[in-house]
Parts: sequence; structure tokens; C-alpha cells
Amino acid sequence: MNEIITVCIVLLTVAIIVAIVYLILTLVQIAKTTKKLEETIDKVNVELDSVHKVSEGVLEVANFFPKAWVKIVATVLPAVTSMIFRKKK
Repeated sequence: MNEIITVCIVLLTVAIIVAIVYLILTLVQIAKTTKKLEETIDKVNVELDSVHKVSEGVLEVANFFPKAWVKIVATVLPAVTSMIFRKKK
């Protein structure tokens, strides 16, 4: 009977050790992934700042024109650009 209890204790100890090693490896991978994610988010933030600056410039220029002209350009511009790109092909 003591042999069965000893075998069970050894198996339980091995299972706990394996679980701990697996948990440590998983936590290391999560740490690496979060660091890369943070770097990526920082790069995206920089790009979004530059896009925001450009869009603010466009809005400032658009505010100089009457709203009717802006609506006309916004309606005509997609059609004109599609015609230009079709001719190039």
C-alpha cells in the first residue's frame, strides 16, 4: 500500500513540476508578445499623429473655401480620379 502512495506522490510531483515549467514558458512568451505589441502600438501612434496633422491641414484649407465648393469637389473628385486611373491602365 505504501508503494502505491509513493508512486502517486511521485506522479503528482512530476505533474506539478511540468505544469510549473509550462506556466513559466507561457508567461515568458506573453511578456515577449506584449513588449512587441507595445512597440507596434507606439509606431501606430506616431503614424496616426502624422495623419492627424495632415487632416488638420486639409480641414484648415477647406475652411477657406465656401461649403458649396467643398461639396462640389467632394462629389466630382472621385469620378475624376477614377477616370484618370482608368486611362493609365
